Amino acid sequence: MLTDEKEPPKLTGKFVYSTQQLFLFYLYSKKKRLYISEAGKVLPLFYLLEIQTMRELKKQ
Repeated sequence: MLTDEKEPPKLTGKFVYSTQQLFLFYLYSKKKRLYISEAGKVLPLFYLLEIQTMRELKKQ
């Protein structure tokens, strides 16, 4: 298979469950800003994983 060497490699990593929850919560809230404390009240188990989630999102 031929590839273009100048083309940057595509990201194929997957988000953990808590990151997916946070992203969908933000998407469906239709707000410009998301406050972690607000998400923590609504999403189950999210509050415990919020630090890991935020670190993963910052990497992307």
